[in-house]
Order: sequence, then structure tokens, then C-alpha cells
Amino acid sequence: VGIWVFSGAYGQVLRMSTGYNFIPRYGYVLTGGLLLDNQVIWAQIDTGSSALFFTWKEWYDSATYPGASSELLTGAYACPHCTVGPITDLEFEHGTTIHIFPHSGNLRSGSMSIDGITFGLVNFQDPPPDVLTPVHSIGLGMAATPGYHSLMDQLRGKVASTTFALYLLRFPNLIRTNGELLLGGGDPTLYKAPLTYVPLRSQQEYLVTLGTLQVGTGHKSIGINQLALIDTGTQGL
Repeated sequence: VGIWVFSGAYGQVLRMSTGYNFIPRYGYVLTGGLLLDNQVIWAQIDTGSSALFFTWKEWYDSATYPGASSELLTGAYACPHCTVGPITDLEFEHGTTIHIFPHSGNLRSGSMSIDGITFGLVNFQDPPPDVLTPVHSIGLGMAATPGYHSLMDQLRGKVASTTFALYLLRFPNLIRTNGELLLGGGDPTLYKAPLTYVPLRSQQEYLVTLGTLQVGTGHKSIGINQLALIDTGTQGL
């Protein structure tokens, strides 16, 4: 399975390992692995939002119990001396509301290390974190997040283009689905040329026209001809 959103040529690319896993009290999540100020984080890859944010360890422990963050499968960002700054409210379609405040740090993935990346730290969530496990977010969506620049915007000049590519591979006898997120380009070794380009129907979200649907060798539904939203932050079809 692959998604490519092209806007430029191949060049320097930030490569991020991905996994599709189940998180208790949340559900299945497509995550990308990175180092944030040398802290291991697995963040949800979300084409339905442009927000870049991470769970603040100190808030999570205070909202649950001391040391609870060590049990998070996706990790938590520790910053004991962080001061809460201007708050931005983010509301998501599934009913979750979070508050974030700005912070900056070093992001590293693969061979690339980038200083001065600005992101949000979560210091509030409704439903609370003992009801719904919080997840970090790498937003790749088109709509802007007030007061913040998306990760792709912040990578301008550091990677070859605003192209990003996402692919998943399922291997026999492995529960985990692995793949990569490529920011700043594609990789022609990962697909059989030529690619088929699908036009987007919106300048605000990844809308395409779905004509036919078939999973593997299963039943083929034809004549759908309806708009479909490509949103990697959701769990359904």
C-alpha cells in the first residue's frame, strides 16, 4: 500500500520508519518513529490535520499517576522545566479536544538532524488521558493550524521539496505492518513505474474520486463515483 503526494523532484529526504499498531484505550494507529531531543517518540501520521504535537510527560504523569508515561507505547516528551505558554485549542472530528503550547527542539530521523523545529506540547485532553490514551501527531494535512507551521513547512529549504510519500509492507508471519514515511521526496525503488496520478478535488484536504473498490482478490465494487477522503489519522473505511 502506498500514498505519494508529489510537488517536486527527488533529493534529500527525511526517512522515518513506520508501524501500524494497536494502542490500548485508543485503537489502531499508523505511527512514525523519530528522536525528539534524543527522546524516542512514535507519532501518529495524520493526513487529516497539519498539527505537529507531542504528549508532555509531566502533564500526563500529573493527570494519571507518577511514572505512568513510562508505560506509553508511543513514548512521551519529557521537559520538566517547560513553562506553559500561549494555549491553542485543537478539536478533532472524533470528539477529542486538546490544548497545546509551543516549544522548539531537535528532530532526528535516519541520517537527518534538524534544529529549531517548533511543535506543540499537550497539557490538556478531553476525554481525559485515563479514558482515552493520548497520541502524538505528525500532521501532513493541508489546512493550517493557528499559530503553528506544519512539519513540511518547517522542512522547506532542508529537504528537496514538499513532496511526501508513505508506504506500508505486510510480511508473512509478522503481526506488525512496517513501512516508511519519506518527507521531501519519493523513492523510485519502492514502486513499479509508471505511477498512476490521481487528481485532488480540494485545496484544503486530500479528496479524490473513488470509482472502484477492491481489497486484494475480494469483491469488486464498481460505479461508486463518490468523493473519498484520504485520512491516515482515522481507523475506518
